[in-house]
Amino acid sequence: MKIPIACTLGSDDAAARIDEWRSALASAVVSISRPAPERAELRLVSEPSAIAALVNLAEREKACCEFFGFAFEVERDGVKLVVTVRGEATAVLDDFSSLAPRR
Repeated sequence: MKIPIACTLGSDDAAARIDEWRSALASAVVSISRPAPERAELRLVSEPSAIAALVNLAEREKACCEFFGFAFEVERDGVKLVVTVRGEATAVLDDFSSLAPRR
């Protein structure tokens, strides 16, 4: 079964969600890389409350936008959020990645 590239949020709720992501990413992201068009890797601060906020957002995002994949990877030097999409959703991942601060 192919998951459609669609979001079930209404436009007002979607705008509020984007603002939530922008705020959470601004306080949690140390750096971002795009090793592939379908993958973004966001290195996070070592602050449990910031990571918990991103886990909550990722859960809610997955509920309305099934085409996103979210994974938190714990590494020796920190935690990163890995966000993936299928090829036809790379433009959506481009937009998502633009919400993260460039440092």
